[in-house]
Amino acid sequence: MDIRLDFRDLKQAEKFPRHGWAENSRGQKLLWFPIMNVLVNTSDIRAAKAAKPATDQIWSAGHFIETLRKLATTLRELETLRTAARDYLYKEPEDWSESELRQSQRSSDLAIIFVEAAYGYLRRSADHFGSAVRAVLFEDYKTAPSNFLKLRKFILDQRTVSRPGCLIDVESLVRVFREHTGWFDQIRNPSGGDLGLRDAMEHGQYSLKVGRALGGSDGPSLMGHLVNFSRVDSLESGKPLEPNIHQEVELVQTLQTILSQLSDFYTEVCKAVGCRSGYSLNQKGDYLYIRGSDNDVVRFWPQI
Repeated sequence: MDIRLDFRDLKQAEKFPRHGWAENSRGQKLLWFPIMNVLVNTSDIRAAKAAKPATDQIWSAGHFIETLRKLATTLRELETLRTAARDYLYKEPEDWSESELRQSQRSSDLAIIFVEAAYGYLRRSADHFGSAVRAVLFEDYKTAPSNFLKLRKFILDQRTVSRPGCLIDVESLVRVFREHTGWFDQIRNPSGGDLGLRDAMEHGQYSLKVGRALGGSDGPSLMGHLVNFSRVDSLESGKPLEPNIHQEVELVQTLQTILSQLSDFYTEVCKAVGCRSGYSLNQKGDYLYIRGSDNDVVRFWPQI
């Protein structure tokens, strides 16, 4: 189906460089990520500031966009599962048919995979972003760390941030990384270990369990929590309980919160760079094409 790259509500188009979704003139819901255009056109941005081209950075931009696409695809599949599950979750499990029981098991199995993958892609995309964005921020960009955690420390240390020759206002850059990177701390806690959600799944003694939530504005839905293995062992053996640091965190809804914060971060980076004055309405610009049901594609992302 032909997709028209425009905005039904022109007031949304005026919110550039906001990230998220908006309806076009045909009522299709589209994802807009101006940060992709910034990273792909790094050399043009550098040329406007009399800095040498960074032709090798196109590969870093490609890795970031590829990971962003995988994240968006994973979220689409997770929402597809949640939508289908609403057909039977409103009933008690003992009233489910044989078909619904099989569907419930399949949904739970796949939801665990998609939730874990979403947090994994969030973590990976941060490092790919760090590698790609350096060339937009610094003249001698290879002296800046590519790892997101180290890049943030580098930027927040004003003794070092200006050494490579900052291409944008230093105070604006510091503000963005100080005020708009809380999303990263949720998946990778500054203290390390398994305090971050992604790191708990990757490195800690945690297992992701999927259940059902009966409340909420959308009706019954799938939900996910982390269960601490060592806590279960302690309960069974009578040993002192290990802290269950993620007990109250519902992982599916938290994804939506993190993605809203992440979108704000991308928006603020674009503002600091000052790249353009409006959305690029072409296939290789700001639009991220993800096949599937519009509602499933955009459900986890904020509206522009």
